[in-house]
Amino acid sequence: MKTRSFCSISPITSISTTIWSVRATAKGCPILADGVSIPFETGERLHAQLQDPDVQKNIQAFRYRWLPETDYFGYYAGVTPNGETVATFADGGAAISRHTFGKGEVLVFWGTPDITDAGLKGMMKRAAESWAGVRNPLEKCPIPH
Repeated sequence: MKTRSFCSISPITSISTTIWSVRATAKGCPILADGVSIPFETGERLHAQLQDPDVQKNIQAFRYRWLPETDYFGYYAGVTPNGETVATFADGGAAISRHTFGKGEVLVFWGTPDITDAGLKGMMKRAAESWAGVRNPLEKCPIPH
């Protein structure tokens, strides 16, 4: 059986790790400011958060309540993709890489960024507006949307 590749992203050759503190620094990323440092989620971090009394009191508000015991979170150390690296981990491996695909581009996150971090605030809006050229037609609407 012949398989067809739809994107030229290198296969992963490293093993996901779940160490506690993993941050990535952006440089040349279309959706993050240069120099911004963002944390990535890890299994150890998730388990520690679940021990927090505030999280335990309000588990229904915890963003990963549906994954209380998992090894889902981690990152791929030392990745050197065949695309442009636009954010790196401390080990020099790619945290986010940019690849051409058809007439467009794809950003690959080599781990799960912490979506609650201030460094990611407005990321999706920047991705839509400055990278993809899409404007929200309701942005200036006086009625909240």
